[in-house]
Amino acid sequence: MSHRPLQTLAIIINYHSAPLTLKAVSSVLDSETLAPLRVVVVDNSVNHRELEILRLELPSEVSLVPSSKNMGFGRACNLAFEQFPAKAVLLLNPDGRLLPGALARLQKTLFSRKRVGAVSPRIYWDSGLRFQLPPSLPPALFEFDAV
Repeated sequence: MSHRPLQTLAIIINYHSAPLTLKAVSSVLDSETLAPLRVVVVDNSVNHRELEILRLELPSEVSLVPSSKNMGFGRACNLAFEQFPAKAVLLLNPDGRLLPGALARLQKTLFSRKRVGAVSPRIYWDSGLRFQLPPSLPPALFEFDAV
């Protein structure tokens, strides 16, 4: 039985960080992906200059959603998801970058079992990958029974 790939939605929330947001977007677009990918940037800056930079510099395949107010990270993510529903969502901060192979590995893990609902990458503080931030939980694949 052949399975159709699940679509992945990458959401990046910009807040007065257009140059960083552009780099984050590039890291996602340059990533190997196991499923169709859509990248959405929500601009929470409420600043004409920020919005103009994003409009001029974002690749045409990236969807830009301007916000009329700074609605915060969570609500901005929900706004993107409401407009672009997907089976899998990647939330990436503007100062974050995906390393080669990271997106495909995250997708492979997420799509490997029906009971896996979320995955998280290793996160490094520095570009030399010397200082790994501690995970919020021990690194393992947790499965929870539905209640």
